[in-house]
Order: sequence, then C-alpha cells, then structure tokens
Amino acid sequence: MIITIANQKGGVGKTTTAFYLAQAAIKQGWTTSVLLDADPQASAALWWQDVKDAAGFLVAATPSVYLLSNYLEAATPDEMIIIDTPPADTPPGIIKTAAGASDFVVIPTKAGSLEPERVMATLELIKGSPAGILVTDAKLGTNNLKDTVDGWTESGYQPLGVITSRVAIAADRGNKTINSEAVAQHVAILNKITERILV
Repeated sequence: MIITIANQKGGVGKTTTAFYLAQAAIKQGWTTSVLLDADPQASAALWWQDVKDAAGFLVAATPSVYLLSNYLEAATPDEMIIIDTPPADTPPGIIKTAAGASDFVVIPTKAGSLEPERVMATLELIKGSPAGILVTDAKLGTNNLKDTVDGWTESGYQPLGVITSRVAIAADRGNKTINSEAVAQHVAILNKITERILV
C-alpha cells in the first residue's frame, strides 16, 4: 500500500503525520514499513536518525522525481510505503509523482481561516487520486475545530479524523522515543484510510 502525505502549505504536520503513519503500520502488523522522505529538507530522515532504535520502520531519502520513481518501481505489494512530500511541488512534479503512484493521499491541515485555499490547491494538483483531509494540531472542544470539521464535511470532504495538538508529539524528536498516544491516534487514521481504499 502506498500513502502520500501532501499539502502545499508548510507547518501543517505533513512530516509528523508521515512519521506516525509509518509507525502505525508496524503496530498494525505490516512487516515492512518505509517512509520515503521526498522533501529536500529531509526532516523525516533527520528525525528518524534520532529515534531509529525505537522506530519499527525504515526511511529512504527520495528528494527528486527520479529517486522517488525508482524506489516506487521496486516496491512490492507487501510493503507499506508512506511518502512525505515538500510544501511546494519542488522539485517540479514530485507531489504529482507521489500522488499518482499512491493508493491514497492524506492532506493534513490545521483548523483556521488560511487553510482551505492551500488544501483546495493541493486537491487540484493531485486531481484523480483518492484523498482525504486530516485535521492536525487540534485543540479539542474549540469552536475553531468544530467549524473546520463542519466546513469540510459540508463541502463534501469528511475529514479522516482529528489529531490532537502536536506539541507533545514534536517534543519526541529530542527524546529518542516514539509517542505511544500519537501512534494510537494514527492507527485509527490508518484504519479509516484502509476502509476508504477498500470501498
């Protein structure tokens, strides 16, 4: 299974989502889970270096269309592949290449007024690929979160779910540990992705 994480806006939790979906796949019983870091900034690869002893998955740097395409061509059906993309389609075509090869595209977004434009631009870029919106860095019980979820639902984009505030999750980067609560939240998201793929 191949899942791409994409949004043409930075700071929405793409790398965190990719990282924890890769770990969630191991928790669900996938024997091989690989996170392809297609972002030239290599944030996922650098984070993985800090926690590789605790992580059950592997990371491969694929910051070009050529490297990404070659890795995907060699992939086997028994692998879970999660692709972390850059916040812009740079290098050109990398997001479309990832989305075109994927069974599903997850578009992380935070609650807020600036988010819909970038999500819609991403949906346009990946047109034709099955996709779902994931609300990240959520503060539960707030009107902003409720309005965001309701707004996407009314627009025909029922969110996959909500990931609570990333503050504790991001703090793991310095601890060389994997946040078990974050893994559990992402296992639930991976289950919803699988359900949508099988429909």
